[in-house]
Amino acid sequence: MYSKHLSQTCLGITLLSFLMNYLFIIFKSFVNVYKRVRTFINMNSQEFLKKLETEIKISKLSPYTLRNYMLFNKQLLEHSNKQPEEIDQNDVKFFMAEKMTERAGISTILFLASIKFAYTNLFQRDPTSGIKRPKN
Repeated sequence: MYSKHLSQTCLGITLLSFLMNYLFIIFKSFVNVYKRVRTFINMNSQEFLKKLETEIKISKLSPYTLRNYMLFNKQLLEHSNKQPEEIDQNDVKFFMAEKMTERAGISTILFLASIKFAYTNLFQRDPTSGIKRPKN
């Protein structure tokens, strides 16, 4: 009886040791992924704009598009006074309400396109979804 109990205890300890090692490996992997994601998410406005410029150039968009997309994204960040990853649909709407009401519909469409391009390419999300585009 004692040897049976001892073998079960050894098996339990071995299994526990295996599980602890496995959990440690998973934890290490999680920490590495978290560090990479945190570095990307916590980018400041300058880093965001630099990455956006790179994405625009890689996409072979025109110099006119580059200028406008950079300008609109910079203005949105300055107006909202938030970090790029914090921008949401309400920030876009507030900017439009305060800064775009006197502009032509095409300017609003260009603004929304610039924000959509930036956020879908850099953050894989679209803060302009659900915002109605004006009719020309």
